Amino acid sequence: MFEEKTTTENPTEPEDILAEVDVPTEPLVVGPQGPITMPIKSSGAGNERKKFFTLIIGVLVVVLIGFSAWLTYAKLIRVNQEKTSPITPTPTETAPAAIPSPKSETPVQTPSNLDSDNDGLTDAEEGQLGTDPFKADTDGDGLNDHQEAKVYLTNPLNPDTDGDGYLDGEEVSHGYDPKDPTYGAKLEK
Repeated sequence: MFEEKTTTENPTEPEDILAEVDVPTEPLVVGPQGPITMPIKSSGAGNERKKFFTLIIGVLVVVLIGFSAWLTYAKLIRVNQEKTSPITPTPTETAPAAIPSPKSETPVQTPSNLDSDNDGLTDAEEGQLGTDPFKADTDGDGLNDHQEAKVYLTNPLNPDTDGDGYLDGEEVSHGYDPKDPTYGAKLEK
C-alpha cells in the first residue's frame, strides 16, 4: 500500500510528501547567498481602524438602547405614579375639631369672632399676627397658626422657628422643641 521511495539526493532523509504542494506564496529574491523570502506586508493598520470603528459603533448602539430604555421606564413610572398615588390632604389641625351636639346651637359668627380658616384664631387675631386668615397654616410647617401662636409659641410666619433645618411641625410630631436649635432638645410637656 505505501511504497517507500528513496531519494537519490540523500537516501537517509525521508521524502517530503508535500513538496509538490508547497508553493511559496511570498516572492523570492535571489541574492548572493541564495533565495531570500521577502515578507509580505500585512495591512494591520486598516484592520485596527476597522476594529476601532466597530467598537465605537457598538458602544454608541448600547448607549442609545440604554438611554431609550431609561426614557421609557421614567415615563412609565411617572404615568403609574399619577394613576396610583392617592392625593392625601394635608392635616390642618392635629386635634380633632369639636362636633357640636345636636341640642346646642352653632354660635353665630360675628366680625369680632370670625375665624375664616377654622384654625382657632379669629381673623382679627390673624391680622395682628400678620398671618393669612384664609389659611390655617400660613407658613406651611405642619402646625396651624393657633398652635404656633398660642400653644407652642413659635413664629407662625417662619416654618423653622429655631433655624435648625427641621420644620416646626416635624419637630413637634417627633417630640422635639421647635424653639430650641440644640440637637435632640425634647419638647417640654
